[in-house]
Amino acid sequence: NVQADALSINAVRLQWQPPEDPNGGIVKYSIEYQPVGQSSFHPWVDTDDGNKTTKDVTSLNGSTLYQFRVRAFSKVPGEWSKFVHARTRGDGFSNYIPTTQQVGRPVTEDHQLLWAVVGSVAVTCVTILLALLILFYIRKSVLKRKRTFTYQSGS
Repeated sequence: NVQADALSINAVRLQWQPPEDPNGGIVKYSIEYQPVGQSSFHPWVDTDDGNKTTKDVTSLNGSTLYQFRVRAFSKVPGEWSKFVHARTRGDGFSNYIPTTQQVGRPVTEDHQLLWAVVGSVAVTCVTILLALLILFYIRKSVLKRKRTFTYQSGS
């Protein structure tokens, strides 16, 4: 009797019913979870007390299908529930693995971007070169004026 509902990009809310035979007073519940397809359970969370039958599992990845299971703890740990699945909400950019393969984008878009970058770099370089040439010419003409001497003969 476990239900899982996505709350946000990185959170899922779990709700469950207490076991029919609790084997004494329930101290806490433990929740194991993992993305579907992983081979071993590592992360888990515990409830604060045995009366609480709802838990928000946070710090999850967006747009990811998770599986959850719950068990009660009294004197001894109880049986695990059956798995329930929930997918976290998407963020629009979730879980993209970088790849060298282009999927879904036309090649012309890449060429346009490349030409725009190359063009702007070329214009910047030409502008810098022109500025340096102008400065060099101004400096040369100023030095030429200073070197112009008038010679007078002593006679």
